[in-house]
Amino acid sequence: STMISGCVQNNQSSDALAVFDNMRAQGVRPDEVTIVSVISACTNLSALEKGKSVHDYVRQNKCYITLVLGTSLIDMYMKCGYLEAAMDVFNIMEEKGAPCWNAVIVGLAMNGLVTKALEMFSEMEASGTAIPNEITFIGVLSACRHAGLVEEGRHFFKLMQHKYRIVPNIRHYGCMVDLLGRAGYVKEAEDLIESMPMLPDVPAWGALLGACWKHGENEVGERVGRKLVNLDPRHDGFHTMLSNIYAKEGMWQSVNDLRDSMKQRHVPKVSGYSAVEMSHS
Repeated sequence: STMISGCVQNNQSSDALAVFDNMRAQGVRPDEVTIVSVISACTNLSALEKGKSVHDYVRQNKCYITLVLGTSLIDMYMKCGYLEAAMDVFNIMEEKGAPCWNAVIVGLAMNGLVTKALEMFSEMEASGTAIPNEITFIGVLSACRHAGLVEEGRHFFKLMQHKYRIVPNIRHYGCMVDLLGRAGYVKEAEDLIESMPMLPDVPAWGALLGACWKHGENEVGERVGRKLVNLDPRHDGFHTMLSNIYAKEGMWQSVNDLRDSMKQRHVPKVSGYSAVEMSHS
């Protein structure tokens, strides 16, 4: 059991499964901790068939589906895209705490079933068995981002703070920045980043830069692009987008300066420059 969990924690999931198979061959009955670790290994490897065989073992031995075991099965099935099996596990669980609700909501959002994810959130609120937490709202906001539901996203972002007294973390802010930016609310997205109580990370700025490029917000894009090039100096995509923004504005000296900087920093040259930019190089 200790060896299997150690393998999983050290990203040696294949070894964990080998140890489990050896353990079974020797007639050793695994406990719940071991089974959960093996399911986690299956999740890491996207080994659906192996995960199903472990679940079969659980059923055949009439193991009680605890909150921890059920949540691990739901997570595995969701990440492997077998949503029906995930929901079957959820539905038979007697103890439904926040972790299993979260696994369902996050999993549905991850698989693009946005309406179902938001319905499950409403059911969670009405159930009285679990209170939404930080992870719940990552799932809910991810669902809104996936479907471009701006008003709903704004609603849930406020709800988590005002009703549930949850302080948004970097991932909640990142979801909102991406949601707003994709929908064209670039200034609102920039204001949200600037209001963050923590240092914004590269993915948040990157989402905003992508939105600026998509919606032609070159002034904001130039600011954000310069910031990103300094934050992540070897990311070729950020250099490319900033270069294209400069090209759109006819700022050819800035294009050349950026290329020189890329050479000095040994940033690999990519083929993503716009045709208009290349004609001025």
